[in-house]
Amino acid sequence: MSKQLRELQARKSDLVKEARALTDIAAQENRDLSDEDVIKFNALKGRIEATSAAIDRESALISEEVQMGTHSGSGSGLGSGSGSSLSPGYSGMLVSDNRELDPKHGFQSLGDFLQNVCHAQKPGNPIDDRLLIGSGRGAAAPASFGSEGSGQDGGFFVPPQFSKEIFQLSLGEDSLLPLTDNVEISGNTMAFPKDETTPWGTNGIRAYWQGEAAPAVTTKPVLGLSTLRLKKLMALVPTTDELLEDANALSTYLPEKIALSIRWKTNESILFGSGSGVPVGALNAGATVSVAKETGQATQTLLAQNLAKMIARLPNGSFANSVWIVNNDVLPALFTLPASSYTVDAACEPARITPVFGQIWPPTLPQIGSVGVIFDAGYGAASDVPAGIKSWIKLRVGSLYSHREEMATLSRGRIDPLPFVDGLLDGYRVSFI
Repeated sequence: MSKQLRELQARKSDLVKEARALTDIAAQENRDLSDEDVIKFNALKGRIEATSAAIDRESALISEEVQMGTHSGSGSGLGSGSGSSLSPGYSGMLVSDNRELDPKHGFQSLGDFLQNVCHAQKPGNPIDDRLLIGSGRGAAAPASFGSEGSGQDGGFFVPPQFSKEIFQLSLGEDSLLPLTDNVEISGNTMAFPKDETTPWGTNGIRAYWQGEAAPAVTTKPVLGLSTLRLKKLMALVPTTDELLEDANALSTYLPEKIALSIRWKTNESILFGSGSGVPVGALNAGATVSVAKETGQATQTLLAQNLAKMIARLPNGSFANSVWIVNNDVLPALFTLPASSYTVDAACEPARITPVFGQIWPPTLPQIGSVGVIFDAGYGAASDVPAGIKSWIKLRVGSLYSHREEMATLSRGRIDPLPFVDGLLDGYRVSFI
């Protein structure tokens, strides 16, 4: 790049920044550009356009000079003397393979990449050079065993953009991986120091109320070391010949399916991993705390006391960062209350529901309508219906039958109240508050 072109580009950058500053100030003050600002902006715009035109001219000249083989590092043209010798400042041209800088490694899509992988793994087929970007050359033919150092024998390097897209898909709403700590390392292992002291203990870092000229009591750190080694998670993707022939279908179908499988396997390891070739799961770790069920509590049930005791066992200061992971099978127990946990007081009008002795209402959302009551109204058998209600039904049905012609002709007929007859229901009415 010539010195003159660099100066023009720097000048244009300064002008653009100055114009941007005018609009930013107006935006911060929640106003439009003033008349004075508009004049300044238009002047800067004209200078930017003029500089852009000068850059285009200089770039065109450099391009022509390169083609003629006479471009010099200082931006000068042909030499003043005769002959066809190059100017003293000629720097030549550098050519590089931009596919190495392309996050897709030159592939149009993930489907295009997978099709080339499938083609390359068949014996006798040539290997696309794009598959070797980032992994070196010298791929060996497929064998009965795998070796990461032998090309497709150990697999091809997935272009960064495709692997990133799949990884982002694996971090779905139900993924547990975002809830873990993320530590970037440069190798395959990492040694983590462990501080097993507590603020209320006698070792480690302690705080003191200092008396007059009183020294602090010396303590020793209690540190451990935990060495972790990275584990590999592999996704095996069986597919069909028909799907392999359609690059668009591969790009649409496989990333989501691969991400779903990775997400499920990762969640399983985070919770239940044994630590042998896989991560140690939370439920198999030494820090797991279990809460015993209540006395007499049936299996496969959940009580409010269980939740209260779980919360009580949280370490101090961890409540805000705590997460409750619950299986969908537990949701019915959360949304409904077992009949053994409450009693119905039918003697009151209206009737009321209260917890049984020793029970409390579970916590609910502090909003109207967060709790609902579903109940069956009526009588179990005809013999249980009181005589007063039976008499009311007979009188009402008899009245409707006597005026059946009128009720048949009036599509929206009104049933007149019968105070004397309706009074038979007064003893069975329930008032609502």
